Amino acid sequence: MAIQASLEISIRLFTESDEDFKILCSLWGETFPKWTVDGDLLRNILHHPFLSPQGRHFIAFHPAPSDSDSDSTKAIGFILTYLGDEGKKGYISTLGVLPEYRGKGLGSLLLERGMAGLRVAAGEKTGGGKLEKIVIGSETPRFWPGLPVTFGEDVKTWWGRRGFKKSNGPIIKDLFKDIRTEVVPPDVKDKVERVVKEKGLRFSPWDERGYEKCMEKQGANFSWAKAYAVLAASNQYHEVMVAFDTETNEQLGWTLMCGPEAIVKDMFAFMPISGDVAFGSDGQVHGEGTGREERKIGLIAAVGVDKKARGRGVGLAMVVRAMENLKERGVEGVFIDSVAIRDFYEKLGFEMRWEYESWELVGGGEGKGV
Repeated sequence: MAIQASLEISIRLFTESDEDFKILCSLWGETFPKWTVDGDLLRNILHHPFLSPQGRHFIAFHPAPSDSDSDSTKAIGFILTYLGDEGKKGYISTLGVLPEYRGKGLGSLLLERGMAGLRVAAGEKTGGGKLEKIVIGSETPRFWPGLPVTFGEDVKTWWGRRGFKKSNGPIIKDLFKDIRTEVVPPDVKDKVERVVKEKGLRFSPWDERGYEKCMEKQGANFSWAKAYAVLAASNQYHEVMVAFDTETNEQLGWTLMCGPEAIVKDMFAFMPISGDVAFGSDGQVHGEGTGREERKIGLIAAVGVDKKARGRGVGLAMVVRAMENLKERGVEGVFIDSVAIRDFYEKLGFEMRWEYESWELVGGGEGKGV
């Protein structure tokens, strides 16, 4: 789609300067008023030492009108992209255009620039290799894991016309539970106690002595080992719960149980507002000076059980123990992101907060004439 000839546009690479950060914060607030991100959190995400090297972002500007007294330019859109999977996968994390500039082709230009940047970054990362896939959404950092269902059919149509297609996979959900009064229903608690006794399980926060075995299991079974490595590198082993076989002392399961001080919390843009429904906020007014009460929200994520221990109730018991640990640490609500399985966390009282669809570029990382 060609941009309107009357609209002069310049697009440049986002830098980590204070000026660019202020520009991006302002653009975010105007383009996504219902998905607000605290300024300090957005800064931490963009400057995160483990994430920043994989990011490549762009800002679009429009010159001031010729009859204006100002010779400055106005920021009117942006795109955030990240490279993942060792340079094989590109993520279109966020694309935003100011409302008054939509429908003029600017989004298409930003998308083209963002994808071109990802392809260049992939070549640098892999020594000349090519991207195998480009998807909408992101995993680390976690803005949206896909296209939010609430964005509507017009947004889906826009992406479809630019070479993206909805996958046949399940709807992804973010879940939340208020644990101020009850961690889990009594019947679930009773079931967990029986499982722990019958299966010979014990649970304990991770420690440095179990690092090698845990990382070995993560690498062999799951795709989220990076989150565990980040916590270990920051000496935050206590932010992980581990399930053990009491007889052999073998590690059977693992889950992040991150409190407000965990370093990985700065990878999740919307975790702070995940509890707004339960805690009475309208979910739209945030940031400094708004009077919004801060709540202590914890994170359950990267839940995994060793293949040979599955089907024994280890996962359920481990999550409950992790939630109990979080409550003991003063956490008031628990957020679980990117859930594809059904009727597991719901048994513990979790409720759906947001839903997402998975979309990816047709034709792999190079696309088909996009």
